[in-house]
Amino acid sequence: MNDKVKLSRRGFLVAAGAGGAAAAAAVASKVAPQQPAEAAAPGDAQRRGYRLTEHVLSYYRTTKV
Repeated sequence: MNDKVKLSRRGFLVAAGAGGAAAAAAVASKVAPQQPAEAAAPGDAQRRGYRLTEHVLSYYRTTKV
């Protein structure tokens, strides 16, 4: 009887893991895809690349030794 209990526990855990993975896959498939970004305006070309924003400067302040 002890072997039967171990097998049923193992089966339960396998089924629970597979059920959790299936539930996660179902939720992920229902997520709406993101809308594509709109075309950039001509003036936006100057704004691309690295910029020293407040967020970046704040990070730099935290790395000072």
